[in-house]
Amino acid sequence: MHKRRRKKSINRPHVSAYAISHPGRRERNEDQWLILDLSTGARGLVKEALEHDVGPHGTLLAVADGLGGAPAGEFASALAVESLFRDLRGRVAAHTALHLYYQAIKRANRWIWEVAQTDDMLHGMGATLTTALIYHNWAYIAQIGDSRAYLVREGTCHQITEDQSLLHSMITMGELTPQEARFAPGRHVVLQALGTQPDVQIAITEIELQNEDVLVLCTDGLFHQVPADEIGQVVTACETPETACRELIRRAIDRGGHDNITVVMARLTGIAHRIPTFESPTTLRRLTVFDPGEIFQRNPELHQLALAHVRARLKRIYMISGLVVLLTLLLALLVIL
Repeated sequence: MHKRRRKKSINRPHVSAYAISHPGRRERNEDQWLILDLSTGARGLVKEALEHDVGPHGTLLAVADGLGGAPAGEFASALAVESLFRDLRGRVAAHTALHLYYQAIKRANRWIWEVAQTDDMLHGMGATLTTALIYHNWAYIAQIGDSRAYLVREGTCHQITEDQSLLHSMITMGELTPQEARFAPGRHVVLQALGTQPDVQIAITEIELQNEDVLVLCTDGLFHQVPADEIGQVVTACETPETACRELIRRAIDRGGHDNITVVMARLTGIAHRIPTFESPTTLRRLTVFDPGEIFQRNPELHQLALAHVRARLKRIYMISGLVVLLTLLLALLVIL
Protein backbone atom coordinates (compact mmCIF):
# COMPACT_ATOMS: atom_id res chain seq x y z
CA MET A 1 0.00 0.00 0.00
CA HIS A 2 1.46 3.34 -1.07
CA LYS A 3 1.58 6.24 1.35
CA ARG A 4 0.02 9.45 0.11
CA ARG A 5 2.63 12.16 -0.29
CA ARG A 6 1.90 15.43 1.44
CA LYS A 7 1.98 18.44 -0.78
CA LYS A 8 4.83 20.80 -0.07
CA SER A 9 3.54 24.11 1.29
CA ILE A 10 4.36 27.17 -0.79
CA ASN A 11 5.77 30.16 1.03
CA ARG A 12 3.81 33.23 -0.08
CA PRO A 13 4.68 36.76 1.01
CA HIS A 14 1.96 38.67 2.82
CA VAL A 15 1.12 42.19 1.67
CA SER A 16 -0.02 44.91 4.08
CA ALA A 17 -0.77 47.96 1.93
CA TYR A 18 -2.32 51.41 1.96
CA ALA A 19 -2.57 54.46 -0.31
CA ILE A 20 -3.57 58.11 -0.04
CA SER A 21 -3.90 60.77 -2.72
CA HIS A 22 -4.33 64.48 -1.90
CA PRO A 23 -4.81 67.40 -4.32
CA GLY A 24 -2.42 69.62 -2.34
CA ARG A 25 -3.02 73.24 -3.26
CA ARG A 26 -4.31 72.34 -6.71
CA GLU A 27 -7.99 72.57 -7.57
CA ARG A 28 -8.00 69.13 -9.16
CA ASN A 29 -6.20 65.92 -8.39
CA GLU A 30 -4.71 64.43 -11.57
CA ASP A 31 -2.94 61.58 -9.75
CA GLN A 32 -4.21 58.00 -9.75
CA TRP A 33 -3.07 54.94 -7.82
CA LEU A 34 -3.70 51.21 -7.73
CA ILE A 35 -3.43 48.40 -5.20
CA LEU A 36 -4.53 45.19 -6.90
CA ASP A 37 -4.49 41.53 -5.92
CA LEU A 38 -4.07 40.11 -9.41
CA SER A 39 -5.30 36.68 -8.30
CA THR A 40 -8.65 37.70 -6.80
CA GLY A 41 -9.24 41.06 -8.47
CA ALA A 42 -9.58 42.85 -5.11
CA ARG A 43 -8.44 46.46 -5.53
CA GLY A 44 -8.33 49.81 -3.80
CA LEU A 45 -8.93 50.25 -0.08
CA VAL A 46 -11.07 47.16 0.41
CA LYS A 47 -9.82 44.82 3.15
CA GLU A 48 -9.10 41.98 0.72
CA ALA A 49 -6.68 44.21 -1.24
CA LEU A 50 -5.00 45.87 1.75
CA GLU A 51 -4.25 42.57 3.53
CA HIS A 52 -3.58 39.51 1.41
CA ASP A 53 -1.09 36.79 0.62
CA VAL A 54 0.55 37.18 -2.77
CA GLY A 55 -1.40 34.73 -4.92
CA PRO A 56 -0.42 32.74 -8.02
CA HIS A 57 -0.85 35.80 -10.27
CA GLY A 58 0.92 38.30 -8.03
CA THR A 59 0.13 41.76 -6.69
CA LEU A 60 0.32 45.10 -8.51
CA LEU A 61 0.97 48.57 -7.07
CA ALA A 62 0.94 51.71 -9.22
CA VAL A 63 0.99 55.51 -9.17
CA ALA A 64 0.30 57.75 -12.16
CA ASP A 65 0.64 61.53 -12.39
CA GLY A 66 -1.45 63.15 -15.12
CA LEU A 67 0.14 65.63 -17.54
CA GLY A 68 -1.44 68.03 -19.96
CA GLY A 69 -3.76 69.93 -17.64
CA ALA A 70 -7.26 69.17 -16.42
CA PRO A 71 -9.28 67.35 -17.53
CA ALA A 72 -6.78 65.70 -19.91
CA GLY A 73 -4.15 64.84 -17.28
CA GLU A 74 -6.74 63.38 -14.95
CA PHE A 75 -8.17 61.30 -17.79
CA ALA A 76 -4.75 60.03 -18.90
CA SER A 77 -3.75 58.80 -15.44
CA ALA A 78 -7.14 57.09 -15.02
CA LEU A 79 -6.73 55.33 -18.38
CA ALA A 80 -3.26 54.17 -17.33
CA VAL A 81 -4.35 52.33 -14.18
CA GLU A 82 -7.53 50.95 -15.76
CA SER A 83 -5.54 49.58 -18.69
CA LEU A 84 -3.19 47.74 -16.32
CA PHE A 85 -6.13 46.39 -14.32
CA ARG A 86 -7.80 45.08 -17.45
CA ASP A 87 -4.66 43.54 -18.97
CA LEU A 88 -2.98 41.93 -15.96
CA ARG A 89 -5.74 40.69 -13.64
CA GLY A 90 -5.62 36.91 -13.46
CA ARG A 91 -3.12 36.58 -16.33
CA VAL A 92 0.37 36.72 -14.80
CA ALA A 93 2.06 33.31 -14.76
CA ALA A 94 5.59 32.16 -14.02
CA HIS A 95 6.83 31.67 -17.59
CA THR A 96 5.21 34.83 -18.98
CA ALA A 97 5.18 37.27 -16.04
CA LEU A 98 7.73 39.82 -17.27
CA HIS A 99 6.55 39.64 -20.88
CA LEU A 100 2.91 40.27 -19.91
CA TYR A 101 3.94 43.07 -17.55
CA TYR A 102 6.04 44.79 -20.22
CA GLN A 103 3.40 44.43 -22.92
CA ALA A 104 0.61 45.66 -20.62
CA ILE A 105 2.48 48.92 -20.06
CA LYS A 106 3.11 49.24 -23.80
CA ARG A 107 -0.60 48.76 -24.46
CA ALA A 108 -1.54 51.35 -21.84
CA ASN A 109 0.72 53.84 -23.60
CA ARG A 110 -0.80 53.07 -26.98
CA TRP A 111 -4.35 53.30 -25.67
CA ILE A 112 -3.80 56.77 -24.17
CA TRP A 113 -2.06 57.90 -27.36
CA GLU A 114 -4.94 56.70 -29.55
CA VAL A 115 -7.60 58.27 -27.33
CA ALA A 116 -5.70 61.57 -27.36
CA GLN A 117 -5.83 61.64 -31.18
CA THR A 118 -9.64 61.55 -31.16
CA ASP A 119 -10.21 64.93 -29.49
CA ASP A 120 -8.31 68.21 -29.75
CA MET A 121 -9.04 68.87 -26.08
CA LEU A 122 -7.13 65.71 -25.16
CA HIS A 123 -4.24 66.12 -27.59
CA GLY A 124 -0.90 65.96 -25.78
CA MET A 125 -2.27 64.37 -22.63
CA GLY A 126 -0.14 61.85 -20.80
CA ALA A 127 0.78 60.43 -17.41
CA THR A 128 3.88 59.32 -15.59
CA LEU A 129 3.67 55.73 -14.39
CA THR A 130 5.60 53.83 -11.73
CA THR A 131 4.50 50.31 -10.86
CA ALA A 132 5.59 47.36 -8.75
CA LEU A 133 4.66 43.82 -9.74
CA ILE A 134 5.15 41.57 -6.69
CA TYR A 135 5.51 37.97 -7.79
CA HIS A 136 6.62 35.28 -5.33
CA ASN A 137 9.63 36.81 -3.50
CA TRP A 138 10.43 39.32 -6.20
CA ALA A 139 9.35 42.83 -7.10
CA TYR A 140 9.61 44.22 -10.63
CA ILE A 141 9.62 48.02 -10.64
CA ALA A 142 8.65 49.66 -13.93
CA GLN A 143 8.91 53.39 -14.58
CA ILE A 144 7.97 55.94 -17.22
CA GLY A 145 8.49 59.58 -16.23
CA ASP A 146 9.52 60.84 -12.80
CA SER A 147 7.19 59.27 -10.25
CA ARG A 148 9.42 57.30 -7.88
CA ALA A 149 9.75 53.93 -6.19
CA TYR A 150 11.67 53.49 -2.93
CA LEU A 151 12.61 50.39 -0.98
CA VAL A 152 12.82 50.80 2.80
CA ARG A 153 14.97 48.01 4.20
CA GLU A 154 16.18 47.80 7.81
CA GLY A 155 15.47 51.49 8.38
CA THR A 156 17.23 52.77 5.25
CA CYS A 157 15.36 54.21 2.27
CA HIS A 158 16.83 53.35 -1.14
CA GLN A 159 15.61 55.12 -4.28
CA ILE A 160 15.06 52.39 -6.88
CA THR A 161 13.98 54.48 -9.87
CA GLU A 162 15.90 57.21 -11.66
CA ASP A 163 13.94 60.32 -12.65
CA GLN A 164 13.38 60.48 -16.39
CA SER A 165 13.49 64.26 -16.19
CA LEU A 166 15.35 66.82 -18.27
CA LEU A 167 17.75 67.93 -15.54
CA HIS A 168 18.51 64.49 -14.10
CA SER A 169 19.20 63.10 -17.56
CA MET A 170 21.53 65.99 -18.40
CA ILE A 171 23.46 65.32 -15.20
CA THR A 172 23.82 61.59 -15.93
CA MET A 173 24.96 62.38 -19.49
CA GLY A 174 27.56 64.86 -18.21
CA GLU A 175 25.86 67.87 -19.81
CA LEU A 176 25.34 69.53 -16.42
CA THR A 177 26.92 69.22 -13.01
CA PRO A 178 24.58 68.87 -9.99
CA GLN A 179 25.64 72.40 -8.97
CA GLU A 180 24.75 73.83 -12.39
CA ALA A 181 21.42 72.01 -12.36
CA ARG A 182 20.43 73.98 -9.25
CA PHE A 183 20.25 77.10 -11.46
CA ALA A 184 18.54 75.45 -14.41
CA PRO A 185 14.87 75.85 -15.29
CA GLY A 186 12.82 72.80 -16.17
CA ARG A 187 12.73 71.04 -12.81
CA HIS A 188 9.35 69.56 -13.68
CA VAL A 189 10.08 68.73 -17.34
CA VAL A 190 9.85 64.97 -17.95
CA LEU A 191 11.37 63.45 -21.07
CA GLN A 192 8.65 60.88 -21.58
CA ALA A 193 5.22 59.94 -20.28
CA LEU A 194 2.55 57.42 -21.14
CA GLY A 195 0.48 58.51 -24.12
CA THR A 196 2.50 61.48 -25.39
CA GLN A 197 4.14 59.37 -28.11
CA PRO A 198 3.03 56.17 -29.88
CA ASP A 199 5.89 54.26 -28.24
CA VAL A 200 7.74 54.55 -24.94
CA GLN A 201 10.86 53.26 -23.18
CA ILE A 202 10.17 51.21 -20.04
CA ALA A 203 12.81 51.01 -17.32
CA ILE A 204 12.42 47.82 -15.25
CA THR A 205 14.34 46.91 -12.10
CA GLU A 206 14.22 43.51 -10.41
CA ILE A 207 14.44 43.31 -6.61
CA GLU A 208 14.75 40.14 -4.53
CA LEU A 209 12.65 40.88 -1.45
CA GLN A 210 13.52 40.39 2.19
CA ASN A 211 11.19 39.95 5.11
CA GLU A 212 9.83 43.30 6.39
CA ASP A 213 10.77 45.18 3.19
CA VAL A 214 8.52 48.16 2.47
CA LEU A 215 7.87 49.41 -1.06
CA VAL A 216 6.90 53.08 -1.41
CA LEU A 217 5.60 54.49 -4.71
CA CYS A 218 4.90 58.22 -4.93
CA THR A 219 4.40 61.17 -7.26
CA ASP A 220 6.60 64.27 -7.22
CA GLY A 221 4.20 66.09 -4.89
CA LEU A 222 5.66 63.94 -2.10
CA PHE A 223 9.37 63.64 -2.86
CA HIS A 224 9.82 67.34 -3.66
CA GLN A 225 8.73 68.05 -0.08
CA VAL A 226 9.91 64.99 1.86
CA PRO A 227 13.43 63.63 1.16
CA ALA A 228 14.26 59.93 0.97
CA ASP A 229 15.96 59.66 4.35
CA GLU A 230 12.92 61.18 6.02
CA ILE A 231 10.60 58.79 4.17
CA GLY A 232 12.66 55.95 5.61
CA GLN A 233 12.41 57.39 9.13
CA VAL A 234 8.62 57.75 8.90
CA VAL A 235 8.12 54.23 7.50
CA THR A 236 10.32 52.75 10.23
CA ALA A 237 8.65 54.71 13.05
CA CYS A 238 5.04 53.97 12.03
CA GLU A 239 3.40 50.68 12.93
CA THR A 240 1.29 50.35 9.78
CA PRO A 241 1.40 51.51 6.15
CA GLU A 242 -1.75 53.55 6.80
CA THR A 243 -0.21 55.63 9.60
CA ALA A 244 2.99 56.06 7.54
CA CYS A 245 1.02 57.23 4.47
CA ARG A 246 -0.95 59.72 6.54
CA GLU A 247 2.19 61.11 8.16
CA LEU A 248 3.99 61.53 4.84
CA ILE A 249 1.00 63.32 3.30
CA ARG A 250 0.75 65.59 6.37
CA ARG A 251 4.40 66.57 6.11
CA ALA A 252 4.17 67.31 2.39
CA ILE A 253 1.10 69.52 2.92
CA ASP A 254 2.68 71.34 5.88
CA ARG A 255 5.68 72.23 3.69
CA GLY A 256 3.61 73.79 0.95
CA GLY A 257 1.87 70.94 -0.84
CA HIS A 258 2.00 72.85 -4.11
CA ASP A 259 1.26 69.81 -6.26
CA ASN A 260 -0.93 66.70 -6.08
CA ILE A 261 0.50 64.24 -3.55
CA THR A 262 0.09 60.48 -3.85
CA VAL A 263 1.77 57.66 -1.95
CA VAL A 264 1.24 53.89 -2.19
CA MET A 265 2.93 51.68 0.38
CA ALA A 266 3.22 47.93 0.94
CA ARG A 267 5.00 46.00 3.69
CA LEU A 268 6.08 42.46 2.76
CA THR A 269 6.21 39.80 5.47
CA GLY A 270 6.35 36.01 5.56
CA ILE A 271 9.47 35.82 3.41
CA ALA A 272 11.59 32.99 4.73
CA HIS A 273 15.06 33.65 3.39
CA ARG A 274 17.35 36.60 4.05
CA ILE A 275 20.00 38.29 1.96
CA PRO A 276 23.03 39.72 3.81
CA THR A 277 23.08 43.27 2.40
CA PHE A 278 21.16 45.53 0.07
CA GLU A 279 24.28 45.81 -2.10
CA SER A 280 24.23 42.09 -2.88
CA PRO A 281 24.11 41.61 -6.68
CA THR A 282 21.17 39.22 -6.25
CA THR A 283 19.12 41.95 -4.58
CA LEU A 284 18.73 44.55 -7.34
CA ARG A 285 19.21 44.22 -11.07
CA ARG A 286 18.40 46.62 -13.91
CA LEU A 287 16.59 44.61 -16.56
CA THR A 288 15.91 47.50 -18.95
CA VAL A 289 17.07 51.11 -18.70
CA PHE A 290 15.91 54.49 -19.98
CA ASP A 291 18.13 56.07 -22.66
CA PRO A 292 17.73 59.88 -22.62
CA GLY A 293 20.06 60.17 -25.62
CA GLU A 294 17.31 58.79 -27.85
CA ILE A 295 14.92 61.51 -26.63
CA PHE A 296 17.51 64.26 -27.13
CA GLN A 297 18.22 63.04 -30.67
CA ARG A 298 14.56 63.46 -31.54
CA ASN A 299 14.30 66.78 -29.67
CA PRO A 300 17.74 68.49 -29.79
CA GLU A 301 16.23 71.77 -28.67
CA LEU A 302 15.52 70.36 -25.18
CA HIS A 303 19.01 70.24 -23.74
CA GLN A 304 20.25 73.19 -25.83
CA LEU A 305 17.52 75.37 -24.33
CA ALA A 306 18.32 74.19 -20.80
CA LEU A 307 22.06 74.79 -21.31
CA ALA A 308 21.40 78.28 -22.66
CA HIS A 309 19.28 79.16 -19.63
CA VAL A 310 21.88 77.74 -17.24
CA ARG A 311 24.74 79.63 -18.86
CA ALA A 312 22.79 82.89 -18.89
CA ARG A 313 21.78 82.51 -15.26
CA LEU A 314 25.31 81.54 -14.17
CA LYS A 315 26.70 84.54 -16.07
CA ARG A 316 24.37 86.83 -14.12
CA ILE A 317 25.34 85.16 -10.86
CA TYR A 318 29.06 85.53 -11.62
CA MET A 319 28.57 89.19 -12.55
CA ILE A 320 26.66 89.91 -9.36
CA SER A 321 29.26 88.03 -7.30
CA GLY A 322 32.04 90.03 -8.99
CA LEU A 323 30.29 93.30 -8.23
CA VAL A 324 29.82 92.29 -4.60
CA VAL A 325 33.53 91.46 -4.28
CA LEU A 326 34.49 94.76 -5.95
CA LEU A 327 32.23 96.79 -3.66
CA THR A 328 33.62 94.96 -0.63
CA LEU A 329 37.18 95.83 -1.68
CA LEU A 330 36.25 99.48 -2.27
CA LEU A 331 34.63 99.72 1.16
CA ALA A 332 37.71 98.15 2.71
CA LEU A 333 39.96 100.71 0.99
CA LEU A 334 37.77 103.57 2.15
CA VAL A 335 38.02 102.33 5.73
CA ILE A 336 41.83 102.08 5.46
CA LEU A 337 42.14 105.57 3.98
